[in-house]
Amino acid sequence: MTNRHCDQGWSLLCNGVILFDDTGEILPTGGIIEPRRVPPMPRSMVGSGAVATRQPMAVPTPRVRTV
Repeated sequence: MTNRHCDQGWSLLCNGVILFDDTGEILPTGGIIEPRRVPPMPRSMVGSGAVATRQPMAVPTPRVRTV
């Protein structure tokens, strides 16, 4: 890393790439790489306290041995 500007949210790498804190990039050729953002949660889950829960696994019935 050549130059870092934390207060502005970007860094200049030694290969000429400008790297932004939101994961976007400007390449030396002028091309861009879009930020890789996580999609927002659906409104139905925001503030509802909804939490992903695991479903219990079905336990197979033990076999009974007959002699």
